[in-house]
Amino acid sequence: MLFNQFAALISVPVQDGIIELLSLPGLRQLFSPSAPPWVNDYLTDSEEEKIRRANDKYMIKRSVLRYVLAVEKEIIEFRSRMNQFDFPYLLIYSEKDPITPAWGNTDFAAATRYKNAHNRLVLLAGNQYHEQLFSAMPLRDQILNLIDDWLQERLNNHGKDK
Repeated sequence: MLFNQFAALISVPVQDGIIELLSLPGLRQLFSPSAPPWVNDYLTDSEEEKIRRANDKYMIKRSVLRYVLAVEKEIIEFRSRMNQFDFPYLLIYSEKDPITPAWGNTDFAAATRYKNAHNRLVLLAGNQYHEQLFSAMPLRDQILNLIDDWLQERLNNHGKDK
């Protein structure tokens, strides 16, 4: 374990520096990878959404390394302070999400679940998609109904529970 920590201490700053360098204007066009075809498949199970994404020159065609690095930094910052999160939340997540692994959601829930009586977790067991709102029907409608019901309950109880 100490060896792994030492290796990470050296390799992570080097990797971040390389990503920063390759993200500079000019180099970004040369080194930013195009999204492989399988990316579109794991983002959604809706054929209509897959077609829309395949034609979206900003979302699917290009991955910007600087964006990835910024997201990584935000995740690290959020995880270091997540036990302070006391706002009510509805957390809907896929069990096999390749972008946001389920363990991150369960870690967050363990740190925050009892901080607010209105927190709710919804695990989409067996689902592998990251963006659940782009799921095919009827799952998409079920998710939207969950969100709507949770928000409606918040509105109905506004001011009663604090």
